[in-house]
Amino acid sequence: MDRASIQKTYVSRNISSGARSFFSPSELIFYLALILNIAFSVFYPVYSSLHKYYAYVVFICAFLIFACGKKLKYSGMKAVGMVAFIGMNVLAILMNGSGMGVLIQILWPLCIIYMFKNFHIPDAYIARINVLMMAGWILAVAGSLSYTAAYFEAFEQNVEQRGINPNTIAIIIVTTCLFLGLYIDGKSKSKLWKIIVYVISFAALYRTRSRTSMVAYFAILIVELLLKKKIKRLKKLALILVTLIIAAGIIFPIVYVGLYRNGIITYDTLFLRKRVFTGRQYIWANLWNYLQQNHSAFIWGVGYNTELYSRGTFNLHNAYLMIFAQYGLPTLLVYLAYIIYSVAGMYGKSGQISDLQFKCYQILLYVLIVGFGETVLSYLPNLIYIAMAIGIGCRERLEVD
Repeated sequence: MDRASIQKTYVSRNISSGARSFFSPSELIFYLALILNIAFSVFYPVYSSLHKYYAYVVFICAFLIFACGKKLKYSGMKAVGMVAFIGMNVLAILMNGSGMGVLIQILWPLCIIYMFKNFHIPDAYIARINVLMMAGWILAVAGSLSYTAAYFEAFEQNVEQRGINPNTIAIIIVTTCLFLGLYIDGKSKSKLWKIIVYVISFAALYRTRSRTSMVAYFAILIVELLLKKKIKRLKKLALILVTLIIAAGIIFPIVYVGLYRNGIITYDTLFLRKRVFTGRQYIWANLWNYLQQNHSAFIWGVGYNTELYSRGTFNLHNAYLMIFAQYGLPTLLVYLAYIIYSVAGMYGKSGQISDLQFKCYQILLYVLIVGFGETVLSYLPNLIYIAMAIGIGCRERLEVD
């Protein structure tokens, strides 16, 4: 592009420049949702008070955000596709008996992405989000200090623990860490401060002993060190990497169960002082046995009320299997295709992405890798992060006005 075109490029070089000072209604609602999300994920008193009603709170936030848009801007085939997708999920829910409440797991991230794409969000909006995420990082790091050897020993013995799940804290630590890095880039561009933030985040992650988050954290840092420049200018490489991670996440349960059944890794093998096999092998094996006896479940899912583990909890501990189990194979394929499509949507006509967009891409990679062992694509408190990453990344796409 020539100099004049570059000057017109829609990308934030400085996240706080040229911003309007007032707050729009949708902005305030989203800030409230983000604050509630962080508080729900960090403070046990908030979690214990809201966990029965959290889905209703999210429903209200989604409705109000859509209402602030005055009118929907979907048209033509996009509108038809959206209606068909939602209708397909409603049909699956009716067939498998999950209950219509689970539909919010689909509507909430779509609402957030729609807001970022269509509400003409100013740079100050992104700057304020970064400030909130910085506060969330501080709270999450502080929260990690509560995890001691006694906590994990009790957890191992199935003794009920009054506290936030360490895997949830770990997800907050990493996602907020990346937004904090983005904030540093926009303000001071200090590599030293970023290194300090990354080191503190690692120490906090280690205290949570969240293995999936630690693996994902190292993976995205390696991508940043080795592939950042290539990914910023090569859309094909970015899409291949996302596709490979998704494929690995789907295959991972098969490998995990195989390692257990064949005794390649023993039940007493430890990693970070926790057993490698944590019960997920039973859940995934039971899902496969259920599918063999109920072939229609491949289309409609198994339903939220199906018991796949002796403890009676419907948690597949794998993001991809969870969507499949709740909505069926067609929804899973469309969902994953939309994620890949969204990554492609971050790249504009120039075929490049900015540093801000690369951070969004990193968050997306992190969520997809954590999905190997956690239901991060369907657990309501976590959905806001992947939706923010996609929404901000597409909002900042490099397009000539």
